[in-house]
Parts: sequence; C-alpha cells; structure tokens
Amino acid sequence: DPVRVRQYTIEADLRPDLTLAAVTRLSFEIGGSPIRALSFELSRRMNVTEAKLNGERVEIFARESPRAGALRGDDNDTFVVAAPAALAPGSRHELEFRHEGKVIAQAGNDVLFVGARATWYPRRGLNFAVHDVTFRHPRQFRLAMPGQVREDRVEGEVRVTRRVTENPVRLFGFNLGNYERAAAGKVEVFGNRRTETALTPRPVVVM
Repeated sequence: DPVRVRQYTIEADLRPDLTLAAVTRLSFEIGGSPIRALSFELSRRMNVTEAKLNGERVEIFARESPRAGALRGDDNDTFVVAAPAALAPGSRHELEFRHEGKVIAQAGNDVLFVGARATWYPRRGLNFAVHDVTFRHPRQFRLAMPGQVREDRVEGEVRVTRRVTENPVRLFGFNLGNYERAAAGKVEVFGNRRTETALTPRPVVVM
C-alpha cells in the first residue's frame, strides 16, 4: 500500500437517538511513488460530510448508486479523496473526516446492536496502526472496546471514555450496552444486564 497510516485519532459522540457523529484524523506517510487519490472503506450507514487534507478542504468522490454494494452483498462502500496535487514519496500528512450516521440499533430492553464494528470510521485497508479513540455517550451505557483506559469520567448525563491501543492493530471495533463488567488482569468480560426483546421468553398459555 503506497499510503502507510500510522495512527487513527477518533472523537465520537453518540446522541440520544443513537446517531453517531465523529471526527476521524489519520496520520499517514506516502510510500515509494507519488499519489493523488486515496481510497477508503466506510459503512454505507455512515455519511462523510467533510474532508480536510493538512487543514485544507478536499473533494470526496463516492458512488451515488447502491447497485454496486448490493452486488457485493456487504454493507460497506468505498469513497475516494482527491488531493489538490500529487503527494510526494516520504512526505507525511493528516486527513480529517467528519462523518455521521446510524450504525447502532436498539434491540429492546437497553440492548444495543452495532452493525458496523470494523467500518464505522473511514478505514484504509488492513494496515496496522495505533488507535486513540474518545467516546461521548449516554451514561447508562458502557463501552466494550480494545486499548488501555486513558480517561473515564461522567459529565451530567454523558460518559466520556478514552482508550488507546498499546500496539498497532488492524481494526478498532466496539460494542455498547447496559453491561455488567468483570475484569481479571488485562482481560475484561462484558454481559448485558437484560435480554433483548426477541430473546425474552414468552409466557406459556395452558389451554
């Protein structure tokens, strides 16, 4: 890959209606040849509203027809960012994306389902990179995600959680819910406190 992503820094805000609004910043380096266009993968449930390269707004090209995604049978799509000029080999840059959408659904009884664990943020291939992620979300929910806890505090009805991966990882997924948490060393286990509506046992009617 001619684009070597070193780090993803993400600030995500989960609104009460479960809309996820985020700012994703990528620090990257250009490899052995000049490059003008950069492609990224993102869930079709998310929409990129703005992109900046080194602080300057740049154009985004994305498919308008869902036909290609339907043929592939997945929930992801590819979009392209066009740099105003070719990026030289060995140069370092930062891309900033603003994106939002609904990748989290309510399954009932405060059980949430995350439908795009790997592509909820613009991702470039499967290269290893450090991930520094900060979430703001309703305080009744708890996040299950990788990395070391750098911050975990409550501001009124909002909980702020920040985690940073110790080592570079390919993907950064998460789950969110009204969890009970148990930990032993570096291992954490999360379980829903209640059963989602579809799994709730129905009363047995005896005729």
